[in-house]
Amino acid sequence: MVVAMAAFAVEDVFVKAVSATLPVAQILIIFGLSGAFLFACRAILKRERLFSSAVVSAPMRFRVLFEVLGRLFYVLAITLTSLSSATVILQATPIVVVAGAALMFREKVGRRRWAAIFIGLVGALCVNLVPYSTLLG
Repeated sequence: MVVAMAAFAVEDVFVKAVSATLPVAQILIIFGLSGAFLFACRAILKRERLFSSAVVSAPMRFRVLFEVLGRLFYVLAITLTSLSSATVILQATPIVVVAGAALMFREKVGRRRWAAIFIGLVGALCVNLVPYSTLLG
């Protein structure tokens, strides 16, 4: 987790630096092409197929739409907000997904998990709302 958050901070630096000269659409294209290249290299090295018929199925097209929208708002969050706010958004996503699944799709969520969701969201608010100067004294 520490390595992942360090990589996230490095990515934040690069996105903020590049966003001064490139529009968000071009940043997204660079991210997308870079990721596609890395995954294609991995698939070629493992001798796996690059494409399958499942990729163009209706559920996958639906997922791709939300992946693109998620990435768009993620890059906008990084370019327009502080690193702490973008990190809170990233860290709170699984909590919101579980709460949404329980409320929208009637997934079974017990009392302990609801308590964890509540504590996690309160923690996310604390990280985002409490100024660092207050914590440092």
